[in-house]
Parts: sequence; C-alpha cells; structure tokens
Amino acid sequence: MRFAFRAMAASIAAAIHAMTASAAAQPNPKMPAVLERIGRCETGMRWDWATRDYVTAFGLYRGTYESFRHLVSPLPPRDPGMATPAQQVAVALAVAHQVGYSAWGCYRHAWVRNWLKRQGSIN
Repeated sequence: MRFAFRAMAASIAAAIHAMTASAAAQPNPKMPAVLERIGRCETGMRWDWATRDYVTAFGLYRGTYESFRHLVSPLPPRDPGMATPAQQVAVALAVAHQVGYSAWGCYRHAWVRNWLKRQGSIN
C-alpha cells in the first residue's frame, strides 16, 4: 500500500513537472516590446513565476490575473501556473489595454520609461 502511494505521488509529480517544463520551454509568443521589457524587469521573463501574491512572467497580482483572464478568449486556466506563455501574454495585454502599462511597478523605472520615449510610445 505504501509503495503504491509513493509510486502514484511520483507519477503525479512527474506529470506536473512535464507540464510546467513544456510551458516554460515554449518560445516567447509575439508581444509588444514594452511588455517584454516589463516582463524582464518584473520576473526575468520566467513563465513559471509564482509567489504568494504575484504570478505569470509579468508579475501580475493574483487578483488582477483572476479579473482580467475573463477578457481573454479562449479562457486561460484559473491557476496561472497552468497558463501557457501565449495565455499569459494575452492576459497582460488585456491589463495593458484597460489600465495601461502603469499597472506594473517596473513601468515606473526610468529605463523602461526612457526606452518608451525613444520608441515614441509615450511623451
């Protein structure tokens, strides 16, 4: 009985690892350069990023992810850790469209703002 439980737990852990590894191994989906800069600043563009309060490669607050995922079609999973890179980008774009890039703390960093000014994205 104990052996069967350990074997089952090991197979579940292996399946979860395979799912997250395949999502993390996907190439970066198409996204605006500013969003990529913000992602690099927030989490180092780690698709598997998750803390108690912040999730996705873009460091979204969990409540923000939950609120904005409903604006994306097809609907991303409720668990942000299961969202593909393309789904994470779609949710971040929905946030950027409704709130603007100022929704991210890294947007306030001078190097991101200066880069946007050089690109002509902001005044």
